Amino acid sequence: MTKRRTKPRTSKTRAATRPRSGNGQTWRMAAIVLVVLVALGAGLWLIRARPGQSATASVSQFQQIKDLSQLPPGQAEHIEVAYFHRTHRCAGCIEAERLIRKTFDTYFTDQLESGEMSLVVADVQKQQNAALVQKYNAYGSSLYFGIVKDGTQYIWPVSDIWFALGDEPRFMALLRDKINIVYGGR
Repeated sequence: MTKRRTKPRTSKTRAATRPRSGNGQTWRMAAIVLVVLVALGAGLWLIRARPGQSATASVSQFQQIKDLSQLPPGQAEHIEVAYFHRTHRCAGCIEAERLIRKTFDTYFTDQLESGEMSLVVADVQKQQNAALVQKYNAYGSSLYFGIVKDGTQYIWPVSDIWFALGDEPRFMALLRDKINIVYGGR
């Protein structure tokens, strides 16, 4: 039998076969930092997107309504306008969000800043929005008003504005007028 000749192990080959514990820890730490930063960014975005959240925190019950005649008399304490969409969006869904935001920017900036009103835009397919989707009984591309009066949030689906989607001035006027009616004739 011939003896197989092997190379003597040098410090260079030993180093190459040793596990790199420092490098794995660096990647793990970078991943943790990235997750924390993403979570903080998402939290800040949610706070900015929902400035009136504290006004709806005192709501003790929710009630679905089919039209505004079912609202009790008096001025709304808070209105949450909730626009829902699916993850994969068509051009119409994207345009609807743009027009809703433009209506708020044009007519309701003061109410948003004061917390009298809030705008929520949420993907119905994302797990993080499950409670909101359930509260509004939302699906697909849909718009709802959450109108707070006397500790109750009345959930009203707004459906007729979709017929004005291709007409920007009409869409914005319809949405503005509905919000003004809910506020009690402002």
